[in-house]
Amino acid sequence: MSDSVQCPKCSESVPLGKMVAEMEELRVHDHKVNFVVRRFSCACPKCGPFFYDRVGHHGTISVVEMSKLFPKAKRKGIKNALSEAERELFRLTVEGKREPKEGEIERWLTLRSPSKRGEVYRES
Repeated sequence: MSDSVQCPKCSESVPLGKMVAEMEELRVHDHKVNFVVRRFSCACPKCGPFFYDRVGHHGTISVVEMSKLFPKAKRKGIKNALSEAERELFRLTVEGKREPKEGEIERWLTLRSPSKRGEVYRES
């Protein structure tokens, strides 16, 4: 990824600014991310401020949020407690390639916490 972009008016190379927005297009039936548009704020010294958009395949904001909720050290225990189909949904969600459905994060958070006996709850 380049750290500079061209001004749309004068074509001068300017530094890539800070990301100010991220828009995702989701498939309704399975919540998978089709693509993501990241909007950056840039400023040309001659022409002034402008926005620059980049297209990606996963949500970077989602990845950061999921990493905070599910640190790598805890993910294995959660995956072991899930069925194979649920494990794939969890993986895609943590990678930012799928948005979680209502209630999924709360359920996964309960699996993250070990039970009193030190056992992990396994779904059937």
